[in-house]
Amino acid sequence: RAFNAYRKALQIDPKRADIHYNLGNLSVDYDIDLSLEHYHESVILDPLNAVYWHNYGTALHSQGAFILARSALKLSLQLHPFYNDSWCNLGIASLSLILFSASQTCFDLAVSLDSCRGNLSPMSADLLAGVFPIQQAFSLSQNNIQLDVSTVNSLWNYSLTLLLDGDYINGWK
Repeated sequence: RAFNAYRKALQIDPKRADIHYNLGNLSVDYDIDLSLEHYHESVILDPLNAVYWHNYGTALHSQGAFILARSALKLSLQLHPFYNDSWCNLGIASLSLILFSASQTCFDLAVSLDSCRGNLSPMSADLLAGVFPIQQAFSLSQNNIQLDVSTVNSLWNYSLTLLLDGDYINGWK
């Protein structure tokens, strides 16, 4: 129903970036090409929207267009430098291109930004202990730090990047 409603709205006003963006979101799981078309149109119509660039970059990455994905995600970050989902996904795109140093920097920034603002779900001490040395995990859990999903992904991918780069000791921490 939502898809049809947005299609009708698009017939009324084809220059609405938000409609294209929402159609991109609705089609991302079943037709990535259609989703890319709508995300692309949304960034053309509203090139100053960081969220539109982020989703466009993420969709490009899912299609294997890693260099284009990195460009879109970098544009997202130029518009909104504290958007940690973009930092996380830029790290993933960099990792896909075997740019270990760049991916480590992105994941580190995503974690740093999120630990400053925290927003979704509290992490358990057990999960923190799997990522940080036990003393630091305990300290973080005592402070009731909240990390969002992209931060958890960033921590995991940061660890993976260290392992792939040969830093086995820190990669397993």
